[in-house]
This record gives sequence, structure tokens and C-alpha cells, in this order.
Amino acid sequence: MINLSSFPKLARQNLIVLCGCITALLILAGITLLPDTHKHRHQTRAIEHLQARLNEQNDMNTLYQKLETKISAQSSLDTKQPTKPAPLPTKEIKNIAAILQKFATQEGLTLDQVQPAIEKGNLTPNRIRIQARLHGHLEQHRALLLDLLREPYVDELEHLSFEASGKDITLRIILAINVA
Repeated sequence: MINLSSFPKLARQNLIVLCGCITALLILAGITLLPDTHKHRHQTRAIEHLQARLNEQNDMNTLYQKLETKISAQSSLDTKQPTKPAPLPTKEIKNIAAILQKFATQEGLTLDQVQPAIEKGNLTPNRIRIQARLHGHLEQHRALLLDLLREPYVDELEHLSFEASGKDITLRIILAINVA
């Protein structure tokens, strides 16, 4: 320790003033620098938050581009124009199960049942109704329906129902087919 009694009175006062000035400078530095460090920490957190949001947006943009590519590819499949309506020849009616089986096999579906859908009041001479039950995945069913509805002899899809059973989905349809 410094013994202040050995210093002359003037030097002792200068030392006290010097210590006071140093203390004042330290207090002033603390007052000016501490808010800056607090502000710097706050800005660093804000930058990290914005950087995380920017990374999320970049990831979403990549995902959006992939989806847009898939949608454009899918929509090009969906925009095929159906052929002009033409009735199914009467001699081909007996092959309707084989025709539906061909479509089902093409899409990877299992055709479980094909039968005429005869209900009172729905009989017309140039139109038959066919009821079918198929098993597979939803995308396969969608592709099958698009293919069937593009056929010139299919007049309309009268009934459509799905039933989930495990990983497979059962599709029940009733198609109205024009015959000649």
C-alpha cells in the first residue's frame, strides 16, 4: 500500500484528484459502453432470428420449386383432351370386364368385382351401367379414373366411393357406358 503521509500535501491532493478522475472515467465508460454491449447482444439475437427465418424461406422456396415442377408435370397429364364420344360396340359389352382389368393392371390396381348395375328406372336402350370394385393406392385410383373418363364410350361416372383398409384403398365406381 501507498503511505499518503509521506507525500507532500499538494501531491496528495493531486493523487486524490487523479483517482477521482480515473473513477469518473471508469463510470463514464461504463455508462457509455454497457448500453452498447446490451444493444449489441440484442442486435445479434435479432440477426440470428432473421438468419433462421431466411434459411426457412430458402428451404420453403426449394420445396415450392419442387412442388411447382410436379404440379406442372401433373397438369400436363391432366389436360389431355378426351376423344369424341363414341359408343362401345354391342359385341364388346361381353369384354367390359377384360377392358376394366386392362386399365386396372396398367395402373397397378387389383380389380375385385365387375358387374352390371341394374336398378329400376335407370334402364335406357343405348346405355349400360357397370359397377366395379378396385383395390390399390389413391394415386393409382386417380390415374385409373382419368384414363377411364378419357375413353370415348364412357358417358359419365355416376358413383364414386372410397373405403380405407390398412394401406390399401377400396374404390367403388359405377360407370355409365354408351353402347351401339
